[in-house]
Amino acid sequence: MLIAQTTDLSGDDDVAFEHAVALAARAGARLATVHAGSRSQDDPRLPRAADVLSRWGLPRTVEQVYVPAEVADNRTDTLVDVLQVLQPDLLVCATHPRRALQWLLQGSTAEAMARNVECPTLLIPTVAAGFVDSATGALNLERMLIPAGNQRDLERAIEAAQRFAAWIAQPSMEVVVLHVGDEHPAPLMAPPPGFSLMYRDATGDIDARILDAVRQVAPSCVVMPTRGHDAVRDVLFGTHTERLLHSARTPVLWVPLSA
Repeated sequence: MLIAQTTDLSGDDDVAFEHAVALAARAGARLATVHAGSRSQDDPRLPRAADVLSRWGLPRTVEQVYVPAEVADNRTDTLVDVLQVLQPDLLVCATHPRRALQWLLQGSTAEAMARNVECPTLLIPTVAAGFVDSATGALNLERMLIPAGNQRDLERAIEAAQRFAAWIAQPSMEVVVLHVGDEHPAPLMAPPPGFSLMYRDATGDIDARILDAVRQVAPSCVVMPTRGHDAVRDVLFGTHTERLLHSARTPVLWVPLSA
């Protein structure tokens, strides 16, 4: 298994890097740290899994490789090209909350990468503590929230959550399924082993109801099935997933439905 994590060497992605290291250690995965720009592997700004594991008092079992990406014209395109070659099983990125106008003018490198890779992407807002204890490396991933628009979205999101739980040997998981609208997905006939499913229905604005559920449920992570930009509104204002990232302080597992 390969986990890829991107860094801009600014230090803003320290929490995201800790999540990547903790997940790689638990899953027995290799960790590829991708950075744009031609840098020496001795650059002191590069995050090192061995240092984090040592701080946590854990064995240095994570095999980490550095993948420099020399920028040609566009940093985001360069990173996407490298990730498409690497084909990781999971991508971990830090993302900065943005207001609508700021997002429209500047965009988001993390979200652009998530839209252009086939694997799930774990997006960690820079204002979020996340589900990894920074002092010990312990994972607290016992509750997930899944906003699902239809039966197929729900099934794909559950599959991603189940695979994620299996990677980190999470024996049990409480999953809250949220649907906003008149029609809602039917309950799964056979929930995955160890999964406890709860269903919530709501009406009104989808983005607002998702944020309400995040506040009420307090999930460790939100699993968001997304098709990317498939309408003009999505291009101008972002998808439901992107708008959630701009407002919430919770990690989001972006599950591409087009893959």
